[in-house]
Amino acid sequence: MLAAVNDVLREFAEALRTQGLVLHFQPKVHLPSGRLMGLEALARWTGPDGEAVPPSTFIPLAERHGLIADLGDRVLEKVLTHLAGWHRAGLPVV
Repeated sequence: MLAAVNDVLREFAEALRTQGLVLHFQPKVHLPSGRLMGLEALARWTGPDGEAVPPSTFIPLAERHGLIADLGDRVLEKVLTHLAGWHRAGLPVV
């Protein structure tokens, strides 16, 4: 079991280094008006076996092994890259 955890930890650390995380944006909508109020960035990771690793697995792992700040940095970096791209494309930035 420990070997399996170490393998997942190593693979996750590699994903952080190689941009192996993907963001999905979940809209936040003001229901009465239907107006977009914001977006929530959701980090997703697909392991080397091609299977999605749930955040309930990789986030506690990152917390326990000192990778949570790196995870936050990568997510923030990706969000800012997306926002800049939307801005350059003339899209409204929420």
